[in-house]
This record gives sequence, structure tokens and C-alpha cells, in this order.
Amino acid sequence: MSRNTRPGFPDPRQPLGAKWFGSLPERLTQATARFASRIAVVDRYGEWTYADIDCAAWWVADCLAGSGVRRGDTVAIIADRAGPVVWALLGVMRVGAVFCLLDPGYPPARIRACLRQIAPRATLLCPTDLDPEYIQSSEIGVVSSLVELPATPAEISHWDREERVDDVSVHIAATTLPDDLAYIALTSGSTGAPRAILGTHRPLSHFFWWYPRTFQFVPEDRFSGLSGLGHDPFLRDIFTPLLVGARVCFPDQSNVGSTELARWMAHAGITVMHGTPSHIALLARTATFAPVDDRRRLASLRYFFSGGDLLTTQMVQSLHALAPDAHVVNLYGATETPQAIAYFNVGTQSDLTVSANAELVPLGLGIDGVQVLVLDADLNQSPPETEGEICIRTPYLATSYLNEDSLTAERFVHDPFIANSPARLYRTGDAGIAREDGVVVFRRRIGSAVKVRGFRVEPAEVERALLQCGVIRQAAVLVDQDALHETKLVAYVTACDGAEPDSESLRCQLSHVLPPYMLPATFVWLEQLPLTPSGKVDREALPRQAREVQTWRRPGADPSSATERRLARLWGELLDVADVRRDDEFLSLGGSSLLAAELFVRIEQLWGRRMPLATLFRNSSLAALAEEIDHPSNEVEWLSLVPIQPHGNRPPLYCVHGLFGDVLMFRELANALGGSQPTFGLQARGLDGVQKPIESIETMAATYKREVLAHNPEGPYQFVGFSSGGLVAYEMARQLTEEGYTVNFVGILDEPVHGAGPAQVGFDLRLVLENAAVNIPYWLESVVEMNWRQRFKLVRDRLRVSRRMTSRLLRLPQSTGVDASDGVIEHAMAEYLDFEDLAFVKSWPEFRHRLVEAHLRASASYTAPPYGGDVTVFRARRQPLMQRFEADLGWSKVVKGATEVIVVKGSHRRMVEPRYIGELASHIATRLAWRGAVAR
Repeated sequence: MSRNTRPGFPDPRQPLGAKWFGSLPERLTQATARFASRIAVVDRYGEWTYADIDCAAWWVADCLAGSGVRRGDTVAIIADRAGPVVWALLGVMRVGAVFCLLDPGYPPARIRACLRQIAPRATLLCPTDLDPEYIQSSEIGVVSSLVELPATPAEISHWDREERVDDVSVHIAATTLPDDLAYIALTSGSTGAPRAILGTHRPLSHFFWWYPRTFQFVPEDRFSGLSGLGHDPFLRDIFTPLLVGARVCFPDQSNVGSTELARWMAHAGITVMHGTPSHIALLARTATFAPVDDRRRLASLRYFFSGGDLLTTQMVQSLHALAPDAHVVNLYGATETPQAIAYFNVGTQSDLTVSANAELVPLGLGIDGVQVLVLDADLNQSPPETEGEICIRTPYLATSYLNEDSLTAERFVHDPFIANSPARLYRTGDAGIAREDGVVVFRRRIGSAVKVRGFRVEPAEVERALLQCGVIRQAAVLVDQDALHETKLVAYVTACDGAEPDSESLRCQLSHVLPPYMLPATFVWLEQLPLTPSGKVDREALPRQAREVQTWRRPGADPSSATERRLARLWGELLDVADVRRDDEFLSLGGSSLLAAELFVRIEQLWGRRMPLATLFRNSSLAALAEEIDHPSNEVEWLSLVPIQPHGNRPPLYCVHGLFGDVLMFRELANALGGSQPTFGLQARGLDGVQKPIESIETMAATYKREVLAHNPEGPYQFVGFSSGGLVAYEMARQLTEEGYTVNFVGILDEPVHGAGPAQVGFDLRLVLENAAVNIPYWLESVVEMNWRQRFKLVRDRLRVSRRMTSRLLRLPQSTGVDASDGVIEHAMAEYLDFEDLAFVKSWPEFRHRLVEAHLRASASYTAPPYGGDVTVFRARRQPLMQRFEADLGWSKVVKGATEVIVVKGSHRRMVEPRYIGELASHIATRLAWRGAVAR
């Protein structure tokens, strides 16, 4: 093998020794002791010291050891960006186990595919909406213990650290060895399944020795926890600050990828950020229209480390306009080359001339112990400015691909320059050149994998998912750029015979099996994909510009008003669509969250209207959004009526919100009822943070009734109310009946009537015990399916709720009812929510708190008048153990017609989730059809 002897070029014949810089788990444990009193983690739940996370990490280690996890076993961590993922990682490493991070935001089918791939000995579940029972399904094919992590260290205050640590230590490996497996990382695979990459402790030890020393991080630094879950930069977000006594700050998920990101960073005083070029673009765009707003200027930012995609000098300049003193560093690496193995320090605003003449910022030179080489097809070093494959020579590479020996042999090559060298060569599949000074510059991808929003994607995996949808005959996926120069996927597809092209339906199907970054932004429907003479898809012949292709969309009218036409041009620019119609929807045309953020920035620039991103869900079409711009809802009456599934010729079903005010939970119900049943939601006033919440059930019912009558003047009327929305549905039906209208159906989803007899007054110990006896079998039915950790958590949480409930009720006078001022607000939320959910709710904005409190006051003060019609009560099978209401939840006391009681699977909050919604929807559909037939 030849080499280039020019000065500045790395010499591939230079020996590279495999050094060991100490165990990373031991260094992290030492750091938690050394910086015990300093703040380590800031998240939506609060601030936690190093002593707090140390205790929580030992608790995790104790749970894992008690579940039989030993050194070398794999532990899956399903976590979002918050404190629990920190103590989960530390706890796994302390027992010498192998961690694998999974994003709970991925579709459940994707998570299960990942679990099947890695076969974990245990799974750590941070507080998420993911159903633990779903994770433990037998379809995964492995036996896995499940440990649900506390949202805060305060929740394990009962755990005796001093007593348990010695016992835990018995099960912990005394020393972490360099070649012990440390982690499994999952990326997109060309076979259609996730690809697992195995990494040892040696490269982690090496990188986290080099990194803080090179950039001189200090305890006063504040790191952003924004990187993609399950990917290398996220470990930099966590481990780097913990090693130096700094803190990692996790934003609320609503601030990630939104126009609030710059504000959050400024407020949190972020000094170090690991991000992608997309983050730079987002930060710059969200600040350009308000350059004098100091809250958006990132004066505290010292370092921005960019990775995952191509960085341009224009992006650097736009970031420097926001943070002139920030050092911008371009990092290069792959999951196979753990963390970063090359870097180029652009510097601050005054240093930008270093690369001002280049469009792309270079990848740079290798870090200590790493050589970044440009080699030809024979693995000879290419001359300067000559394109070749970028290869990484180092002893600090990942070990292999799990169960893919041939691919491992192809990509991980024995050192071709020195025999018996501990170093290996990783072939990246990237093409580049080396400048005269040895600095490497990216040119293009050689292989099929692409980067989308910093994530590696194999188009073949997306193509396979498309073909499995059942309506696609041919599929090819290519990469393009949108108007913001962001990488996007374009799917070229042909429909099966008889299938109607429907991009929205296809995207919905894919969203159940692929993570968001793998979803095509654009679908191009063709009669036939072009083929080569050998019969393969001719990708070069596919039209590369979406605006040159007549993509299928629902027919609709052209934009009519000046605002619609101006907004249509803006959509066309952002989405690269030539012809936008009035009824087109931004997200259905390929809009992403980043493009949505840009859209609302432009709207504020052009019209001076500041609107939240959630506006797109309420005003999804071009016409509706234009109307919102011209007549914003904070200047006109807020509309509670929301179309969920408006199609079909049957009488509409109106679904009333629950305690939290939104109607998102009814999407699954609408889907299960089918396309012929129109379904509408009634969302709460005050959900926009502008309107004052309504504090009376009667007033809610009257307000919503007016909108229903305007929408459907003749009737008949059908209502379903979830939780406290059941009271509103009942009151609406009562008012309409009194006014002479026909009400076909009233469905109350697991809500007791208030003020309906002695069971609701004071404290009746006999009734409490009787209902506990009735509920126990249903609880045992669920408990049998749980592991011992889940059972402990269930009993612990319910005892806490019962203790609070009993102490409050015992203090109430026997002759008075429960009043909202008696502290029942917290109790009513705790009665149906886990403590992790309570902590999450407490982190909501103040206006959401006011909304919930208003609804609780309205429910507690409502006395249901008699109703002459029929009511169907859907009661969750698993009730709170000390439920104080009768079998029909008290409704027969006020309903003068028939009171039908149907017990459905699930608990109060789970009965409307996908797992159980089919049974509930079937009961509702049967009764809608029957009542409709009787009415006719």
C-alpha cells in the first residue's frame, strides 16, 4: 500500500497503539461524588444535584441486579429527553451491562422490531405514554424484565442508599475491561430491519478523555440535551457535562424543533450545544424577524458542535449573527466510529475567514489516535485534491454489526498498512478529497445510505415498508432538498390495480412502522417506474424535481382571496409544490415540523400574526389557515367544534373533551368507527391560552350546544363524553331535549354523576369497602400480567392516593358535599393519573393549569338535573380500588329513561387507547345504528 509523504498528510504507516484511558463508568461514579452538591440535571420536573442522580443510578442498578441482570447482559432504555435517561444510563453501566437507547416517539411496531433485534435481558421504561404491557408482548420473542423508572429522584426517597449499595456491589463487576461490550446502537438497515452496531468501552474511554481536555469545558458550562435519542451525540450531551461537573439542560418537548428553541436556550443560559445544521437553520430563522429581542440572542453560547449533516459557511454566519462569540466546530463520525473521529474548528465570528471561500465547512483532521484517510479503490492513499473514499484508521472503532458477518467484513477492514496492527480501517462510504494540508473535505455519498435530519437512512428500508402497505406495486426512494436546503426523501410509487393513489393514507400507514425522519416528504405517483434494459428501476430517469411531476392530490378550488394566494405561494416555495389548492393541507403535502416552524416565522414576518404551531391541527387547510390569519381566533369567538372525521351521511357523533380540554384521544375512536361515521370533537374554551376557561358545566353545555346547532340544525344528535366531558354531554342532551330536539344517543365514558345521592356525600366506609371488594378481581386480572416491579409501583402509587383521599375525606363534615376548595383538585387528578403523569402535568404552562382547575371546579359543583332520555355508561373494568360510586356510577338516580352499563377493558385513561378502542368503538357503533333505526 502506497502512502503520500507530503507534510501535513497523516502517515498510514505510523503505528497506532490501543490505549486505555480508564473506565468511563468509574470516572462518572467518581464525578458524582466529587461534585455532589452541584446541579447536574435540569428538566421539566426540576433541578437535580449530582448526589440526587448518584442515588437514582444506584437504585436503577439495584433494580437491575434484582432482576437478574449481570455483566454483559443487554438492557434496553426507552426514554425521552429528561432526567430519568441519565440515571438509567449510569445504572446500567454500574452493573456492567450493555445499554441500548430507544426513542419512545418511534412507532410501537418499530420499537418492537428493535427489541426483537437486541433481545434485552431487561427493559428500563422512563415515564412515557408507551404501554408497558405492549413492550412485554410475547410477539417480541424474548423474556425481558421491565423496570419503570421514577420521573424524579424524590420518588425513591424511601430507598435506603447506604443499606443497599453494598448489596448491589456484590453483583457489579469489579473492573470494566477495555473490550467489554458497552452499548448497542441501532440505525437504519438496507434489509428492511434495524441494523445493530456493537461498541466496546475502549472507544468511549478514549473519546471522553480527549473531548473535555481539547475544548476545556468547565463546571459552569450548561449543555443542551437536544440530540437525537439513541445516537452518538446524545451520549456527548450526557457524559461530557457529568465528567466536568457541569449541568445538562433538557427542554420541554414542545420547545424542540419549534420557534421557542432560541428563547429556551437563552433563558437556560446554554453554553455548549451539540446539534445538526438543521438546528442552526431553525435558530437563525426563528430570530431573524426580531433581531433586537435580547431573549433570542444567544450571548452565553460558547460552543456549537455540528454533526450529522453537511455544514456550510452560510449557516455558520447565520449562527454567528445570533451568537458572535460561539466557537463553531464541525464534527465528523459515524455510529461505527463512536462519537466524533475528526473535527474542524471554524472558530468565532472573527475567525470565519479561515473557510470563508468554501461553501462547505471541511470535515477536518482526525482526533488523537485517529487518522482520516482518503483512499482509492485499492486502498492506496490518494494524492491531494483527488477524490477517493474516506476511511478511518484507528484502534477505537465499533466492534461489528450484530448478526451481519459479511457486512462487518466488508466495512471493517484489517489495517492494510501495518501487519498485526491493533488499528483497523472503517470504510465510511463517503467520498472526499484531502487538501494539501491534509484536511479532508466531503464530496458525496458512495453507498446508498443518506442522512436526513442527522439520522442515517437506508432508502431500501423505506422502499420495503412502502411495498408492505398492500396498495403499492413498485417503489423507489430518492433524496432531494426542500426550499430550505434540508434533505428530504421522495417516494416514487405505482399503485396496485384498483387502488386509488392517496398520499395522506399512505403516509399514515407508514407512520405506524417508521420513525418520523424516515417518512417521505413527497409522494410521486407514476403509471410505471422507468426500468433499465436489465429490468431494474432506472433511478437516473426518475424526475428529480417534484414540481415537474403531476402528483395526486384531492381536487379542490384555486385560492380565492389575496391572503390565500399569498399563502399558497409561500407553501409552494417551502414545499416545492407548483399548484396549491384551497383544501390542501400543509402536512399532507410533505410539510415537516421544521418547515412548519419556518412557515409560522414567515407568517409573522408577512402578516404580523404570531400563532403556535398547533394552529395547523385546527386549521390544516390552506383556506382555514388563511382565514385564521385574516380573522384570528383571539379576536373572534373561539370555535370548540373540531372535525375529526367529517365524512359520511350518518348523523354526526359529537365527542366532548375530558379534564385536559383537548380532543386528540378521539382520533382513534373516529378511525375505529370508520369512514362512513362523521365524528366531531368539542374542545374546551381556554385551550388557546387566550380565552378564559368556562367554570360551569351548564355554561359549557350551552356554549357547545350553540355550535352543534349551527353545524347541524335539524338533528338528530348523538354525544359521547370522556371523563368530565360525560357531564357536559349529559347536560347538552338534557338542554336539547327540553328545547324539543331529538337526541339519539348519550354515551358517558367512565364518569360518575355528581350530587346523585348519599354515596357522594361525606365518607361512607361501608360503600368504600364494598366497592373495593368488587374491584379487586379486575385489579388482580391486570396484576397477574405484571412483573413484581410493576406490581410494587402499582400498589405504592395507589396507597399514596388512597392515603391522601382518606385523610381528606375524614376531615370533611358528614353533612356537606365535596367542594373544590377542599383540596380536591389535586386528589381528583391523582385518582386517575400515575405520579409520573402528575409530575408531567405540573410542568405544563400556567394557562393549562388554570384550564384543568376550572374543569375540576365545574365538575365538583355540578348537580345533574333529571333527564328523560336514555344513557349508556361505559365503565372501565379497572376502577380505582377505593371507588366510592355504585355500579352504574350513580346515573340511574337522575336518568328517567334506561341506564345501560357496559364494562369495557382498560383503566379510565387507557380505555380510549389503541389497545382497547376496538371494543369500545364496536359497542358505540352498535348503539348508534340501533338508536338511529328506532329514531327513523
